[in-house]
Amino acid sequence: MEANTFAAELLLPKKYVVEHIRKANLSMKFIEGLAEHYETTFTSAAIATVKAYNDEAILVCHKNGTKIWSCNSQECFYTITKSIYAPNKNGIVNANL
Repeated sequence: MEANTFAAELLLPKKYVVEHIRKANLSMKFIEGLAEHYETTFTSAAIATVKAYNDEAILVCHKNGTKIWSCNSQECFYTITKSIYAPNKNGIVNANL
């Protein structure tokens, strides 16, 4: 997590990510395109996107439904405390908070 957070902050400056967010709808495809454009990992691009997002957003890394780590946008005051995840067809995860 620390390496991806560092890469997100170094390779994907917030002001550039915000510009990309303004031009598109957030999706997994958006994050893949951001990672490709800045030649970084999907995880780094996802972290940078969540941290730059101007609304409530949480990124959760989990294995078999158990949270490994998470990061929140500045506007999000929720914390993931339970390990129940149900991804929908778009890859978006609904979690018990």
